[in-house]
Amino acid sequence: MNHSTGDNHSTGDSEGLEWKTGPSILGRKRLPVVEAFLWLVNIALVFLTTRYLFRMNSPGVFWSFDGQYFLALFGIQHRLSDVLFGLGGDFVIGLGNISPPPNARWFPSVLLTWNTSGVIEDGPLAYAIGATELFAATLVCGRILGFCLAVSIAAGWFITLWTWPLFIPPKIVTLWLFSPTFAELLSVSVIVTTAILSIAPRSIWRSILLTMITFLGLTQIVLGDPTSLVLVAPVMTISGVIAVLLASTPAERLTILSCGAVVGIACLVLGYAPYVWGLLAYTSSVFFPETSMVPHNLYGGVTTLLLWTPVSDLSATFIFTPERLFVGGGIAGSIALLVFGSAGQRRLALTVLITEGVLLSVGFTNYVLNYWFGPRIWYFELMLFPYFALGFCFLVFLPAQYAWRTAQIFFSSSAFRRVPSLADCAVAMLLPVLIGIYALAKGPIVSEQARRYPPYLLGSSFPQPETPITRTLNAEARLVPGQPYRGRVAVFMGRFPEARDVPGLASLMPYFSLLATGNLHHGPGLWQDDIPALFEYSRLRSPARYAFERYFWYSDDIGRSWRVDLDLRVLSAIGVRFIITDFPISGPKLRLELTIPTPPSAQQLIPVSLPTLRSFQLYLYELEDVNLGQFSPTEVSQKEDASSVLAALADTAGDLSHSVFGVVPVSGPLRKADMESVTIVRDGYRIRASSEGLSILLLPFEFSHCLNVVNRTAGPAPRVFRADLLLTGVLFDRRLDSDIVFRAGPGIGALCRLQDLDDANRIRLRNVFEHRPDAGPAGQ
Repeated sequence: MNHSTGDNHSTGDSEGLEWKTGPSILGRKRLPVVEAFLWLVNIALVFLTTRYLFRMNSPGVFWSFDGQYFLALFGIQHRLSDVLFGLGGDFVIGLGNISPPPNARWFPSVLLTWNTSGVIEDGPLAYAIGATELFAATLVCGRILGFCLAVSIAAGWFITLWTWPLFIPPKIVTLWLFSPTFAELLSVSVIVTTAILSIAPRSIWRSILLTMITFLGLTQIVLGDPTSLVLVAPVMTISGVIAVLLASTPAERLTILSCGAVVGIACLVLGYAPYVWGLLAYTSSVFFPETSMVPHNLYGGVTTLLLWTPVSDLSATFIFTPERLFVGGGIAGSIALLVFGSAGQRRLALTVLITEGVLLSVGFTNYVLNYWFGPRIWYFELMLFPYFALGFCFLVFLPAQYAWRTAQIFFSSSAFRRVPSLADCAVAMLLPVLIGIYALAKGPIVSEQARRYPPYLLGSSFPQPETPITRTLNAEARLVPGQPYRGRVAVFMGRFPEARDVPGLASLMPYFSLLATGNLHHGPGLWQDDIPALFEYSRLRSPARYAFERYFWYSDDIGRSWRVDLDLRVLSAIGVRFIITDFPISGPKLRLELTIPTPPSAQQLIPVSLPTLRSFQLYLYELEDVNLGQFSPTEVSQKEDASSVLAALADTAGDLSHSVFGVVPVSGPLRKADMESVTIVRDGYRIRASSEGLSILLLPFEFSHCLNVVNRTAGPAPRVFRADLLLTGVLFDRRLDSDIVFRAGPGIGALCRLQDLDDANRIRLRNVFEHRPDAGPAGQ
C-alpha cells in the first residue's frame, strides 16, 4: 500500500518521497490484505482491552454528577421523546425547555447499550464503543495523511491509554470521562478535518466523496450535539483555510473552495446554520455572561493544558504532568512534521499549531484582561488530542528514520530493504498484543484500586437507590405518556443556618445525601425516574428561565444559595407541587421527614470544616392549589417589558390564578375555562378544556416558539403566547383539544429559537434587573 495515501503534492524520486512521508521504519508497499488484517487485530484488541479495563474500573464509568446526568438524560429521551432530527422538549429537567444535547439516537455507544427502558445497563460496553471509535478515527487520519502504520496505530493506543478512565484515576481528565459521546463527536470531527485536508483535483469522484463525507460529518454533529460545534469548529475551519492557502495550483484551490461552497449552501438550505445559531444565542450565558464566568488562574486548563498541574513546586511532577507531556509532545511533534513531513502532514501540522496558537492567545489574553466567560480553553485543546497523539508518536519514531537512512549507506541488498516493512508489521502486531497482556495483568489491580478510591464514593450505581422520599414522588409525580401531569418537585437544599454560614457548603448538601442514602434527592436522583424537577442543568437554559429564578429563588452572586423566604404563590403558579428542603417551611403539608447523617467519608472527600454538623433533616412538603394547567385568568395586565412582569408577579396582593401578565394577544372580555385534562405525550402534552367563550389557560410549562400546536377539533386552532414571562398561555374559543409538542431542529424547526431571541429582545430581557439590581448577577 502506498505510504503517502492522501498526499497528492509530494514530488521527486522514491527516496525523497519516502523521506517526506514520515519516520518510515515500515515499508512503503504492503499487500492491502496484510494491512487490513493488522487494522482488524488492533481495533478488535482496543475494544476487548478497553471493555475489560472499564469493567475493572466500573465505578469510574459515568462517574460523578455529570456522568449520572447523562445516564438520566439518555433515559428521558428514550422514554419521553421521539425527535430524531433535532431536539425535542424536556419536561423532566426544568420547566419544559428544549431537551439538553446530546440527542442520544445519533451515538452508537448509547444506541447499542440502551435497554427497552432507556437505561444503559452496561456502561463499560458503552465506553469501550466510544474508545474504539476514537482509536479508529485516529488511525484513519494517520493513514490517509501519509503517516506510517506503526505511527498511526501507536497514536491510537496513546490517546486510548492516556485519556480514558481505564485506570485509577485517568491520566488526563477529558470530557469523555463523563460520557463517551464526547469522544464520538471528536471522532467525527477528525474524519471531517481529514477529509478537508485531503480534497484535491486529482479525481472529481474523490472530491465528491470527500465533500459528502464532510457534509455527513457536519450533519451528524448538528443532529447529535449541535452546541459542541463551538468546540470542534475552530480546528475544522482552520484546516479549510490552510488547505486553501497551501493549495499547489489554482485548480486545487478552486476545487477546495467549490467543495466548501457546496457544503455551506447545503447547510444553509437545510437550516443547519440558523438552528445552531438560535441554540447558542438564546441562552442565559449569552444574555447574562456573568453567569458562566470561570475562575481566572493559570492552572487547571483555564489558560491552557500546558500549565495544568496539581502542585506548585518546581519538581519533576510539576514539569512532567500528563497534560503537559501530551500537549507539549504534540506541539513538538507538529513542529517536526513541518520539517520532515509530507505536504499533507505539513497541512495538518500547521492546522494544529495555528489552532493551538489561537487558543493560547485567547487563554492568556483572557487571563490578563479577566473577562473570559466561555468554555474553558482545555475543552478546545481536547479537540486536538488525536493530532497531538499523531505528532507525538511521529516524533518518537523519528530517530528510527535517521537510523534507517544511515544504515542504507552500508547495506543495500534487496533483503535489507525489506526490513522496514517487516519492522512496521511487527510494531503494528506486537504493540496491541503487549498492551493486551499488560491489561490482563493490571486488571485485578485496577479493580482493587477502584473499590478503595475515595472519590468514587461520590458516584453511585445507576439508577440510584430508592428512598422514602423518592418512592413517594415516583408514585405521585412521575411523568408517564398517556397519564395526567401531576406537578413537579422543587429542591431547596442548603437553607438551614449551619449550611448558610459555611461558604460553599450549600451546594454540597446533595452529596451528603448521596453519601448517606445513595440518592442525591436532587438532579439525577429524581430525573432517573422521570420525576419532573424545577432544577435545570443545561447549556441551553433560556434567559427567561434564568431571570425568573434569580428574581424569586437565589440570593447569592453565583446562583447556588437559596433565599430563606420562598414565595409559595409563585411556586404554585409554575406547577411546583412538592418541595424537598432541609429547612422547615410553614404552610405546606409535611409529607415526610428524613434524617440525613453526615458520614465520616464526607470529612475526607469534601474540603469543608464541619465540626458541628452531624446530621440534618430532609423534609418533603406538598403544596395545595397548584397550577396543573387549570389556572384560567380572566384579568389581563398588559406589560411590555420583562422587568415590569416580574415586579407584578412579586406583588403579593395579586392572585396569580386570576391574572396574567405580559404582551397578551387579547383585548375583549375573558371567560373562565374548565380544564378537563393535561396529559403527557412524547415531547409535550395534550390538553382538553371547555369554555363559554374566549378563554386563557395558564400552563405550567416554559413558553417557546418551538412549541407546535396540533389541533384535534374542527374549529380554529388555539394560540400559544408568552405569559408571566416564563409560562405558556393558551388562548382558545369554547373548545380546546390539542397536542402542544416541542421540536427544534433543521427544517421546520430551524428558526424557532431565533424567534425566541427576537421575542426576548422585544421585551428587553437583558435589562430585566434594572429596577431591582440586587436580584441580578454580579455586575448588574
